[in-house]
Formats: sequence, C-alpha cells, structure tokens
Amino acid sequence: MSNPAMIPNYVEWKSFSKNQDAADFIAIKLGELDGSTTTFANDHAVTRSTSVGDLLKLANQSTAIQSVNSYPNPFGNEAIRFDLKLINDAPIKIELFDINGKKIFAQEKFRSKGSQTIEIENPSNTAFVMYRISDGSKVFTGKLVR
Repeated sequence: MSNPAMIPNYVEWKSFSKNQDAADFIAIKLGELDGSTTTFANDHAVTRSTSVGDLLKLANQSTAIQSVNSYPNPFGNEAIRFDLKLINDAPIKIELFDINGKKIFAQEKFRSKGSQTIEIENPSNTAFVMYRISDGSKVFTGKLVR
C-alpha cells in the first residue's frame, strides 16, 4: 500500500463532496519501521500530518490541572481548601453542590501554573459537599462530609 491513490474500501469519503466549503477529517497515515510513511487522503483535501508525540504535547498543553487535593474531610466550620497543581496557566472553575445537587458556590478565576491553594469559607450549613473543579478540558470531582 505504498501508493497514496490506493484508498482502502472501508474508508467513506461521501461526506467530503465538492459542494462543501470545508470539511474536517483525518487522513490515514501508515508508518513502517524504516521510517517511511504512506498517506491516504482524497484528491481535494489538504493534508497535514502530526506525530503522536506532538498530539500528546498538545493534549498536555490544553490541560492545566495535574492534581487536586481537598481537605479537611470531614470538615467542620472551618474553610474548605483545595490544593491544585497546575502545569499551565488557565482559567479554573470551581463549583460546590449540596446533597440535592443545588449549586451553592461557583467561581472561575485565572490561575498561574504551579501550586495553588484555594480556600473557600464554608458556603452552606450542608453536611455534604460535592465539588467539581475544571480547567476546560479536564474535570476533577469529589465529596466532602461534615
């Protein structure tokens, strides 16, 4: 299969008709151990190749939160704390919910990479708090009990 014109019969190209202004798709690229590659794409497409390593780097760049630690658990009247380890600068969204799923706290704030401690005064007299912390691509969830 070293001829790019040879398209396997299991690839469906009907969605890439000439009448469309643009279409996103993935060209199939086969790699050999000797470093040679074969790309399968239709005649009207502009192909761009990206290595798996580059895709992994891109995925890591779009993710900011590496880890989340919440405490104290169980909590009392003191503030709830979240230790975040961020590998990139990003807007971080924190949401707290009561046992019924009602949102009792929400904050979205741009945070710098590195270690961050976020302190939230006990927002409600609830005995159970669920949290969701997101950077737009990765979500961390958990629960804290009084």
